[in-house]
Amino acid sequence: GALAVARGRMQELLSKRNAMLFSDLDGNERVKLIDELEVDLWDDGDYANFAQHAAEQVEEALQAQALRVGNKATQKRSGREYVALAASEGAAMLLQKDPSGLQSLEELGNQPLPEAVRREVWVAKLREHLRPLTGGSRTMQVSDFDNEITAACSKAIAEAAPADAELSPLLPEIKGALSNMQFLDQGEPNPHPLVHAAMPVAWLVSGPRRAMGKVEGATVVEALNALRACTGHDRLLVGWACEPSDEWLDFAQAAGEVLAIFDVELHSMLSNIMVNGPSGAAAMADGQPLSRPKRTVWDFAATSDAVQAAGGEVGPLVLPLVQRLFGGMMASFEATCYVWDLLFVLGFDILPHVCALYLVCLKGTLITALSSASSTTSLERTLNLTVGTVPIEAFKRAVDIHILPRVRARREAEDAKRPLS
Repeated sequence: GALAVARGRMQELLSKRNAMLFSDLDGNERVKLIDELEVDLWDDGDYANFAQHAAEQVEEALQAQALRVGNKATQKRSGREYVALAASEGAAMLLQKDPSGLQSLEELGNQPLPEAVRREVWVAKLREHLRPLTGGSRTMQVSDFDNEITAACSKAIAEAAPADAELSPLLPEIKGALSNMQFLDQGEPNPHPLVHAAMPVAWLVSGPRRAMGKVEGATVVEALNALRACTGHDRLLVGWACEPSDEWLDFAQAAGEVLAIFDVELHSMLSNIMVNGPSGAAAMADGQPLSRPKRTVWDFAATSDAVQAAGGEVGPLVLPLVQRLFGGMMASFEATCYVWDLLFVLGFDILPHVCALYLVCLKGTLITALSSASSTTSLERTLNLTVGTVPIEAFKRAVDIHILPRVRARREAEDAKRPLS
């Protein structure tokens, strides 16, 4: 009876407003109608009893749920989460006012940044490379590979987008950004791998609650361009398919040296395999994985001889990581964002270290499946089997062991050089 009364009164109020459905009203009219309906219904005894009974049932259910899960540990954790959320929002506001505070974030060590702080840190680091936005027309360039880029973007969104964010409405903007870059770069470097880097960029510029469809394509273009400039991506890979840049030669050498420092056994095995080439042993007797890779990220045959030779033994191994800026390479979107946190907070000069660390995280699989006598074909296949398998926990442990001690040593050396006040 109470529901029938409510339904009838709702129809009367809608008719007074010349509307058939509640959704026909704008926001203000909806609020007014609900207030008026509530006032009228509380005068009806049946509805008042129904509402009171429903409220009591809800309260009882909530209390029962709280008793089931409400132990002290849960309460403490909930309290810590609330404090962490409040602190992160406060830190984000401080960074907006004073970006110079970014340096203090090094004290967080290898902890992923809270979401609110993460956005401010990324924006602050990219801001110096952001040009004034010129409107969405910049994304309207059409390349010869436009259909291929669209297909690649759709696939990347399905593979790399965060589970709690719907990025499909940003497909035209991401596609336009990559198409625009290929047009500006005259087709080089091939932008398809950058589709995966566009996922965190789109997440960044869209904001947590902003309507996805309202994000201007030019914003994605500028953010992705700024990221390439900030990371040195545009200099590292310029003309890489034909003749590697000096920056790439230095980067590949640095990555190889770092890997040798991090894990000499792994470096030795991988270097030997790259020297063996396709003519090495097809596989170990028992260790070679038999499943087929879902994705082909490493493709030594498609990499030119000039790049292979100039990049040293480790260069071709870290090339896909640099091309994609780790997008789609980790086990989760959050893990990818964590890698970007490291780069933004600790500086992009650690990019060779982070690339080498990725290989270190794969050591168990590589050592089991391969030997120093294996072929590059076997190595390529094994690496492609590992795409999307490195979890954030394993990477954090490796960062703690290999990178943070060097960061602390560098900071202490810089502090020692400063004159005493």
